Amino acid sequence: MSRHSLTRHLRSASGYPRPLVASVAAWLLFGVLELVVGFGAIAPSDGESEVDRVRDELGSPAVSTSAPLLDRPVAVVVGLVLLAAALLLLAGRGSVRYVAAVAGVVGVLDLAVGGRFETGIAIVLLVVGIVPLMLPSVYRFLSADTHTSGTGRVWTSSS
Repeated sequence: MSRHSLTRHLRSASGYPRPLVASVAAWLLFGVLELVVGFGAIAPSDGESEVDRVRDELGSPAVSTSAPLLDRPVAVVVGLVLLAAALLLLAGRGSVRYVAAVAGVVGVLDLAVGGRFETGIAIVLLVVGIVPLMLPSVYRFLSADTHTSGTGRVWTSSS
């Protein structure tokens, strides 16, 4: 397979590299997950009844409930940052990949500290969001001075 046909094979119908499309989809899903958690649409796990049981057995000082105070605002901010980063990645802004990675790690840590069951889903989305950004086709796409024509065909200033 020649290099030109391989490059054409790795491009989706929209003109974006397929790994970039997968990465953007993961960032969008992660952002939506963070917003859903942040706005409280997903009810907390059965941890509340467990907290009450431990508090009854060991007393109030044994249970700290101060961590969730920042849980929701952090989740909303991380969700908005991830949604914006995903759209900027589609626009060819390569430097946004670092912002997305940092926001993703903060989101996973926020969910983990809050004891949320969504942490496992977030870790998978983080990996699916980061790994494709390291592939050569995506790196070239995000590093190039890219422009799109009205047909969606991506071209660089050197072509």
